[in-house]
Amino acid sequence: MTAILMVLLAQHAVISARAGMVTYTEGVVNTVANAHVGEGNSLITGPSGRAEIMLVPDSYLRILPYSSVLLESERLEHIVLKLGTGAAIADINEIDDDLPIFVQLDGLEVRIQEKGLYLFEPDRVAVLEGELELTEGRLRKGETLVRDNGTFSQVPLRSDIEAHPLVRWNALRTEQLVARRPRRQVRPFRF
Repeated sequence: MTAILMVLLAQHAVISARAGMVTYTEGVVNTVANAHVGEGNSLITGPSGRAEIMLVPDSYLRILPYSSVLLESERLEHIVLKLGTGAAIADINEIDDDLPIFVQLDGLEVRIQEKGLYLFEPDRVAVLEGELELTEGRLRKGETLVRDNGTFSQVPLRSDIEAHPLVRWNALRTEQLVARRPRRQVRPFRF
Protein backbone atom coordinates (compact mmCIF):
# COMPACT_ATOMS: atom_id res chain seq x y z
CA MET A 1 0.00 0.00 0.00
CA THR A 2 2.84 2.39 0.86
CA ALA A 3 4.51 1.70 -2.49
CA ILE A 4 1.31 2.54 -4.38
CA LEU A 5 0.95 5.79 -2.44
CA MET A 6 4.57 6.72 -3.22
CA VAL A 7 4.03 6.07 -6.95
CA LEU A 8 0.86 8.19 -6.95
CA LEU A 9 2.64 11.02 -5.16
CA ALA A 10 5.57 10.86 -7.58
CA GLN A 11 3.21 11.00 -10.57
CA HIS A 12 1.42 13.96 -9.02
CA ALA A 13 4.74 15.78 -8.56
CA VAL A 14 5.56 15.38 -12.27
CA ILE A 15 2.10 16.46 -13.37
CA SER A 16 2.10 19.58 -11.18
CA ALA A 17 5.57 20.71 -12.25
CA ARG A 18 5.77 23.39 -14.93
CA ALA A 19 8.25 25.36 -16.97
CA GLY A 20 8.81 29.10 -16.80
CA MET A 21 10.58 29.87 -13.51
CA VAL A 22 12.69 33.00 -14.02
CA THR A 23 16.13 32.15 -12.66
CA TYR A 24 18.08 35.25 -13.69
CA THR A 25 17.41 38.83 -14.78
CA GLU A 26 19.68 41.75 -15.54
CA GLY A 27 18.83 45.24 -16.81
CA VAL A 28 15.34 46.06 -18.07
CA VAL A 29 13.11 42.95 -17.85
CA ASN A 30 9.34 42.77 -17.37
CA THR A 31 9.70 40.46 -14.36
CA VAL A 32 12.13 39.61 -11.57
CA ALA A 33 14.17 36.55 -10.69
CA ASN A 34 12.31 33.79 -8.82
CA ALA A 35 9.01 34.79 -10.42
CA HIS A 36 7.07 32.52 -12.73
CA VAL A 37 6.32 33.72 -16.27
CA GLY A 38 3.07 31.75 -16.44
CA GLU A 39 1.28 30.21 -19.37
CA GLY A 40 0.11 32.77 -21.90
CA ASN A 41 2.55 35.42 -20.70
CA SER A 42 5.72 36.76 -22.26
CA LEU A 43 9.22 37.30 -20.94
CA ILE A 44 10.33 40.65 -22.40
CA THR A 45 13.67 42.45 -22.18
CA GLY A 46 14.43 46.08 -22.93
CA PRO A 47 17.69 48.03 -23.11
CA SER A 48 20.54 46.07 -21.49
CA GLY A 49 18.04 43.39 -20.43
CA ARG A 50 18.92 39.73 -20.17
CA ALA A 51 16.84 36.97 -18.71
CA GLU A 52 16.84 33.23 -18.17
CA ILE A 53 13.97 30.85 -17.52
CA MET A 54 14.18 27.23 -16.49
CA LEU A 55 12.42 24.86 -18.86
CA VAL A 56 13.17 21.64 -17.00
CA PRO A 57 15.79 21.13 -14.29
CA ASP A 58 19.25 22.03 -15.62
CA SER A 59 17.86 23.28 -18.97
CA TYR A 60 17.36 26.96 -19.70
CA LEU A 61 16.12 29.45 -22.27
CA ARG A 62 18.14 32.69 -22.28
CA ILE A 63 17.33 35.94 -24.07
CA LEU A 64 19.20 39.16 -24.87
CA PRO A 65 18.08 42.83 -24.87
CA TYR A 66 15.02 43.72 -26.93
CA SER A 67 13.77 40.14 -27.03
CA SER A 68 10.42 38.55 -26.23
CA VAL A 69 9.35 34.95 -25.74
CA LEU A 70 5.76 33.85 -25.12
CA LEU A 71 5.25 30.80 -22.90
CA GLU A 72 2.30 29.23 -24.74
CA SER A 73 2.33 26.03 -22.68
CA GLU A 74 4.14 25.55 -19.39
CA ARG A 75 3.14 21.92 -18.80
CA LEU A 76 6.23 19.72 -18.68
CA GLU A 77 4.52 17.16 -20.91
CA HIS A 78 4.16 19.83 -23.64
CA ILE A 79 6.34 22.96 -23.28
CA VAL A 80 5.70 25.45 -26.10
CA LEU A 81 7.69 28.67 -26.51
CA LYS A 82 7.05 31.28 -29.19
CA LEU A 83 9.83 33.71 -30.13
CA GLY A 84 8.47 37.17 -30.80
CA THR A 85 11.49 39.42 -31.24
CA GLY A 86 15.22 39.34 -30.64
CA ALA A 87 17.17 36.18 -29.96
CA ALA A 88 16.87 33.19 -27.64
CA ILE A 89 19.16 30.28 -26.92
CA ALA A 90 18.00 26.97 -25.47
CA ASP A 91 20.70 25.27 -23.40
CA ILE A 92 19.25 21.80 -22.91
CA ASN A 93 21.13 19.53 -20.52
CA GLU A 94 18.27 17.13 -19.82
CA ILE A 95 15.55 15.98 -22.22
CA ASP A 96 12.92 13.28 -21.98
CA ASP A 97 11.07 11.93 -25.04
CA ASP A 98 7.84 12.04 -23.03
CA LEU A 99 8.37 15.72 -22.12
CA PRO A 100 8.86 17.53 -25.45
CA ILE A 101 9.94 21.15 -25.84
CA PHE A 102 8.59 23.00 -28.88
CA VAL A 103 9.80 26.37 -30.16
CA GLN A 104 7.72 28.37 -32.64
CA LEU A 105 8.90 31.08 -34.97
CA ASP A 106 6.64 32.83 -37.44
CA GLY A 107 5.95 30.06 -39.97
CA LEU A 108 8.02 27.31 -38.30
CA GLU A 109 7.73 24.97 -35.31
CA VAL A 110 10.60 22.76 -34.13
CA ARG A 111 10.84 20.10 -31.46
CA ILE A 112 14.00 19.90 -29.41
CA GLN A 113 14.98 16.28 -29.88
CA GLU A 114 17.98 15.86 -27.61
CA LYS A 115 20.42 17.56 -25.26
CA GLY A 116 22.16 20.43 -26.97
CA LEU A 117 22.48 24.12 -27.70
CA TYR A 118 20.00 25.82 -30.04
CA LEU A 119 19.94 29.44 -31.23
CA PHE A 120 16.61 30.96 -32.31
CA GLU A 121 16.10 34.26 -34.10
CA PRO A 122 13.05 35.35 -36.12
CA ASP A 123 14.80 34.43 -39.39
CA ARG A 124 17.26 31.77 -38.25
CA VAL A 125 17.46 28.52 -36.29
CA ALA A 126 20.96 27.16 -35.62
CA VAL A 127 21.97 23.87 -34.01
CA LEU A 128 25.30 24.24 -32.23
CA GLU A 129 24.91 20.88 -30.45
CA GLY A 130 22.07 18.36 -30.60
CA GLU A 131 19.20 17.77 -33.01
CA LEU A 132 15.86 19.40 -33.81
CA GLU A 133 12.83 17.69 -35.32
CA LEU A 134 11.08 19.63 -38.09
CA THR A 135 7.77 18.99 -39.79
CA GLU A 136 9.75 17.59 -42.70
CA GLY A 137 13.00 16.12 -41.43
CA ARG A 138 15.65 17.01 -38.88
CA LEU A 139 18.21 19.71 -38.27
CA ARG A 140 21.46 18.41 -36.81
CA LYS A 141 24.62 19.82 -35.24
CA GLY A 142 26.29 22.31 -37.56
CA GLU A 143 23.14 23.03 -39.57
CA THR A 144 21.04 26.20 -39.82
CA LEU A 145 17.66 27.14 -41.23
CA VAL A 146 17.51 30.66 -42.64
CA ARG A 147 14.38 32.48 -43.83
CA ASP A 148 14.64 33.94 -47.30
CA ASN A 149 11.59 35.46 -49.03
CA GLY A 150 9.24 33.90 -46.47
CA THR A 151 10.51 30.32 -46.64
CA PHE A 152 13.21 28.55 -44.66
CA SER A 153 16.12 26.83 -46.34
CA GLN A 154 18.95 24.81 -44.83
CA VAL A 155 22.50 26.15 -44.86
CA PRO A 156 25.70 25.20 -43.01
CA LEU A 157 26.32 26.82 -39.63
CA ARG A 158 28.48 29.92 -39.96
CA SER A 159 31.96 29.57 -38.53
CA ASP A 160 31.60 32.83 -36.58
CA ILE A 161 28.58 31.62 -34.56
CA GLU A 162 30.69 31.47 -31.37
CA ALA A 163 31.00 35.29 -31.59
CA HIS A 164 27.22 35.76 -31.37
CA PRO A 165 26.49 37.75 -28.17
CA LEU A 166 23.95 35.20 -26.98
CA VAL A 167 26.29 32.26 -27.50
CA ARG A 168 29.01 34.09 -25.52
CA TRP A 169 26.62 35.05 -22.70
CA ASN A 170 25.25 31.50 -22.55
CA ALA A 171 28.79 30.16 -22.03
CA LEU A 172 29.36 32.68 -19.24
CA ARG A 173 26.05 31.81 -17.51
CA THR A 174 26.85 28.11 -17.75
CA GLU A 175 30.24 28.69 -16.13
CA GLN A 176 28.58 30.71 -13.35
CA LEU A 177 26.04 27.99 -12.66
CA VAL A 178 28.65 25.24 -12.61
CA ALA A 179 30.83 27.27 -10.22
CA ARG A 180 27.90 27.64 -7.78
CA ARG A 181 27.05 23.96 -7.64
CA PRO A 182 28.04 22.37 -4.37
CA ARG A 183 30.99 20.09 -4.68
CA ARG A 184 30.58 16.58 -3.36
CA GLN A 185 33.08 15.71 -0.73
CA VAL A 186 34.82 12.47 -1.42
CA ARG A 187 35.17 10.46 1.72
CA PRO A 188 38.08 8.07 1.99
CA PHE A 189 37.15 4.44 1.84
CA ARG A 190 37.94 2.59 5.05
CA PHE A 191 38.03 -1.11 5.83
